[in-house]
Amino acid sequence: MEKLDLNIENLIRYYSKYKELITLHQLMGFGDSPRSSEGFTEGLCSAIYSLKKDYPDRREWDLIGKDGKRYEVKGTVGKNNSTSINPENRFDILIWVNINIDNDELIFRHYHLELIQDFLKFKKYKSAKPTISLNLIPQEKSLIERYLINIGEKSITKKEDIK
Repeated sequence: MEKLDLNIENLIRYYSKYKELITLHQLMGFGDSPRSSEGFTEGLCSAIYSLKKDYPDRREWDLIGKDGKRYEVKGTVGKNNSTSINPENRFDILIWVNINIDNDELIFRHYHLELIQDFLKFKKYKSAKPTISLNLIPQEKSLIERYLINIGEKSITKKEDIK
């Protein structure tokens, strides 16, 4: 099987099938939703923000910008979402992508590593390798961007650009 490019059209094709899977998953009583694919959320960030895939040996970040900034990408689906991050990873910016299939919305939250490290100073952890839930970090301290997916038009549009 030939590998497809991670362009907007193919990402929307994937999203359309993933949305069907989530609906079937819920109808069959398997829970709210299956995990989102790392490749899909990284592909979205790569396409929307012009970032390149960059996999160092230790997987301390996922994508890299033209300016050399390193990005870690996390993805969740739905309202009751949570994910965690290992703060020992060496990235500059974390992008948390939340997929809301009810209204075909993508929510991108950008966190600078310093914000995460500041947050950690106030937490106590039982394990030597702490992970933190992104739900616990104050949302008002992150840059939040919203995009809408139009499956029929095969487009992803920034919400503030929609008239």
